[in-house]
Amino acid sequence: VNLSEILRQKELTVLKSLVWELGGDDLEHDRKEEVYGASANFSNFARKDVLLALAKGVLLKSDSGSTPASKHDSIDSTSGLPSIKSAASWVAPNFMYLLVNIVLYKWHTKSNRERFQSIKCLKEMLRFLPSQDSPRYMPQIMSAVNNAMTSPSSPSDLLDSDYFSKLCLVAVTTLFDFIKIVTSHDSTEVGENLVSIVVTLYPLFDTTDDSTFRGQRFAKEKAAEMLEWLASGKGGDKLPPFFNEIPFLPSARELQPVRIILEKKRRQS
Repeated sequence: VNLSEILRQKELTVLKSLVWELGGDDLEHDRKEEVYGASANFSNFARKDVLLALAKGVLLKSDSGSTPASKHDSIDSTSGLPSIKSAASWVAPNFMYLLVNIVLYKWHTKSNRERFQSIKCLKEMLRFLPSQDSPRYMPQIMSAVNNAMTSPSSPSDLLDSDYFSKLCLVAVTTLFDFIKIVTSHDSTEVGENLVSIVVTLYPLFDTTDDSTFRGQRFAKEKAAEMLEWLASGKGGDKLPPFFNEIPFLPSARELQPVRIILEKKRRQS
């Protein structure tokens, strides 16, 4: 039995293990741009290795890895990095399986670190998601973000609270990434789910005091940036009218630009 045969027999198990590693950087040592940035990148060596494994796995399971030309398919000729397109051809058809089994399954029994890694995996998985397929995953991704944004009833200590604040930020940036993907295909789909999106963000604006934890502060700023992007019409001219279905926006100062944009659009209509 060769490696290609083993991979075909254990395909989903291997794929799940590899994708899990995409979110596996240590929380305390994550690079700032990956934890707090709007979009993660593959500059991290571990993630390069995982991406290369995903790209090569496509070749092995199709038995095409024996020819010199096909080996080069796992490397992008322009950047010299592992090919996202090649990896996507394995991840995208199994996106629902990965979303359910890595992110959603047994969420409430996961440790803080596992929850953080799960949402980071989802954020990385979005790189492989074709925009035309994205709307079908709206319910599951909204559920994942809702889970992440639900505060523990009584954090046991400051470390728990810090974990949660960083989890909120990664969840918000993941949601923003996903919304951009969906709007690039069909902005109406986001508009029809706008009430759910805004309600999901409400807990971030539930307090007037600035959070002690920078993850929580950055999450609030990123959420405000997302709503401003939607209200301005940058995601599509069809989006701003859907704000009329939202009963109210929190009074947080971060949302003042959103209120100004919406009021201006109401006067113009």
